[in-house]
Amino acid sequence: MAKRFKVASVQFNPVREEREQNIAALADVVTEAAQNGAKLIVTPEMATTGYHYRNREAISPYVDTIPGITTDAFLAICQKYAAYVVIGMPEVDSQMGVSYDQGKRGLVAAR
Repeated sequence: MAKRFKVASVQFNPVREEREQNIAALADVVTEAAQNGAKLIVTPEMATTGYHYRNREAISPYVDTIPGITTDAFLAICQKYAAYVVIGMPEVDSQMGVSYDQGKRGLVAAR
């Protein structure tokens, strides 16, 4: 028999060009969900940066690697509450030089 668990879907309106502020605000909401028993917490696409940028050059200061600033911020929450967090963020694969900045791919910070 499958084991049941609580899921939380985060509604969040990020501020463009304020990645660190968005990460901090998301961490607060994610922590609250985890404290209330959520074991899988899902954030919106591009939650760390907002969605509308003129071009790749405009968003390039806000892309992140995995591991990186974003995963570091959520790893401790995942570990403390034995939870999983799905973060929508612009990502760059530093080894391949490939950018995933259109919200097509999410990140799972696991414990």
